Amino acid sequence: ALGKGNNAAIKEPIEPVALPEALAAPEPAPTASTEAAAYLLRATAVSFVAGKDYRTTEHLTVRMLTAAGVERFSTLHFDLDPRYERAYLNQLRVLDESGAVVSKGSADDCYLSDQASEELGTSLRALDVPVPGLKVGCTLELTLTRRALDPHRPDFRRHFLAAGLPVLKSVYYLEGDLKAVRHHASPGVTPQPSGRGLAWVVKAPPVYKSEP
Repeated sequence: ALGKGNNAAIKEPIEPVALPEALAAPEPAPTASTEAAAYLLRATAVSFVAGKDYRTTEHLTVRMLTAAGVERFSTLHFDLDPRYERAYLNQLRVLDESGAVVSKGSADDCYLSDQASEELGTSLRALDVPVPGLKVGCTLELTLTRRALDPHRPDFRRHFLAAGLPVLKSVYYLEGDLKAVRHHASPGVTPQPSGRGLAWVVKAPPVYKSEP
C-alpha cells in the first residue's frame, strides 16, 4: 500500500561525518539569478573504515530565489533501502535574509513512503523530509547521515559535482581507509588532501540540463 511506511530505519541517531573546516563554509548567495534556487554548498562527506564504519553525510546550504524554489524544496526526498542502510536527519534549519533562524525540522518530522512494490522486487523507499517556514530569500541548511549495515567494503558510487540548479561550491570528501577505496574523476577534477582525508572540490560547475 502507498503512504507512510515503517519509520524505524530513520529514527536512530547517527553521528554525522564532519567536513574539514576549510571546506565547510558556504559561498555567498548570488545577488541576481533567473534560477529558482542556488546551492551555496552541496557537499557529501564519507567515512569508511573496513568492518567498522561506513557513513555518508549530506551537507546542503540552499538559498531560495523564487516561489518555484520554495515549492521545490518544501519537502526533500532521498532514496533509502532499509535492508542495507539506516538514515538520520542531524540538522534542518531555515534562516531568513539576516541569518536568523526562523524554523527547524527534526527526525520526528521525517517519514518513509512506501514507493516500492513487491511486484517490482525492490525494498527502496523514499525518505521524505518536510521543510517548515520556507520563503523566498530564506536559506535552507540540512545535514543528513546514512549508515551502511554492512561496513566491510564500499559499494560502487557515481557522484555528480554539478546539479540541475546552480552550485556555487560542490564538495566530495572521503576519510578513513583511503587505500581500500579506488576512485576516478573526470579530467580537471583532482583530489586534494584535506583534514584527515581527500576532497574533490569544484566552484560553480555548469548547471546540468537533461536532454529534451
